[in-house]
Amino acid sequence: MKNPFPILRDQCRLTVHVAAGLLTLLLVAHTASAQSALFNFDTGVPGLDLYQPLPVDQAADGVTAHFRAVGAGFSVQTAVSLGRYKLSLFSGNFPVPDDYHSGNILEVQFSELVTNITFAFATIQYQPSEETPILLTAYANATNTPVGATNVTAVYGSDTWPMGTLSFHSSTPFNLVRISVPRIVPTPSEGQATDFCLDNLTVQRAGGLTCTITASSSPAGGGLIIGGGGYSAGLTATLTAEANLGHEFVSWTEGGTVVSRSPSFSFVASADRTLVANFTSIFAITTSSSPEYGGTTSGGGSYGSSANVTVGATASNGYGFVNWTEGGSVVTNAASFTFVATADRALVANFSPLLSIAFSEPGVLVLSWPVSANTYYPLQNDSFDPDTWVEITDPPFIVGDQFQVLVTPSAGLALYRLYVPY
Repeated sequence: MKNPFPILRDQCRLTVHVAAGLLTLLLVAHTASAQSALFNFDTGVPGLDLYQPLPVDQAADGVTAHFRAVGAGFSVQTAVSLGRYKLSLFSGNFPVPDDYHSGNILEVQFSELVTNITFAFATIQYQPSEETPILLTAYANATNTPVGATNVTAVYGSDTWPMGTLSFHSSTPFNLVRISVPRIVPTPSEGQATDFCLDNLTVQRAGGLTCTITASSSPAGGGLIIGGGGYSAGLTATLTAEANLGHEFVSWTEGGTVVSRSPSFSFVASADRTLVANFTSIFAITTSSSPEYGGTTSGGGSYGSSANVTVGATASNGYGFVNWTEGGSVVTNAASFTFVATADRALVANFSPLLSIAFSEPGVLVLSWPVSANTYYPLQNDSFDPDTWVEITDPPFIVGDQFQVLVTPSAGLALYRLYVPY
């Protein structure tokens, strides 16, 4: 059959699968013999782990399957987590939280064109009386136009869940299937009412020219890369980069040249390609005020490695800025502070209430400070001796947002300040 997708035969490989292994030929034919690929959820690469989140890639016999959710949060779990359910044969389980009428679908995209797909399943989405089937729709080259569809109603057998086998064949090769699973209505009061389990999945390759798309992360621990592998020539390859904690995606490069700045990068597979997803470390810069009501801060957030960060402190009315500290150590006495992001930092802007002094009447002073600074007390001194400060015992009164106390200074030197007695 004629390959329905355009190819560049001088840049891709023609692969023929033989019993002894994989043989690479240099364009000696237009088509290659087809061979099945088995995706084993227990022993595949990678194996599907307990509660492993989607998306996830799995490789089998040179083909990559990309599992992802459409419109819902799917996860992968193993038969061990099913507890009382007798599903030892089923280990790749995809919870479906709603019915497919709401667009919640498990999507599987293959890196090569295939003509057949078969998998066993079990589900508690079904009740025996329900007639709504599990629906599989196949698409060519990830388009929105299906090449065909099939459905199957689960059979309620001797096991706890209804189960069955779904098979689909198309004369037109396809590389994408969407599996829709209905929901039990009403939802059972007990048990895992939103689980749909797939057992080992088998596809039949369509054959033909293939290209190898190699994708990696820089640095190695910067993020998760999805979508690499062998692709049938003419198919759309989609690479997805998901940054790990503490990192941020920057760009896709090829041979050192930037080809995309989007984490999801799609292109037609027409040649072998080696792409690198570049990430940068991100650091959390947090700022806070002490006391909290003493003022406000700015500049905190997430910053890429080596980014310039400027934090600022603005004192509230009746307060003055003192300094920035980190871990109790003074960093700077400047309210505006600029530095290069090289690590997480927690900076504290320290403020102190201001003591205002004015004449109330001849020979009488009024001392004022913010009501919010209610743990502070006024002291007075008639010398510069630091050991001779004494507390002003006259009770303060409140005027607006200020504490006030009246004092009559003695002849000579009169000094006043605020202090916290603990």
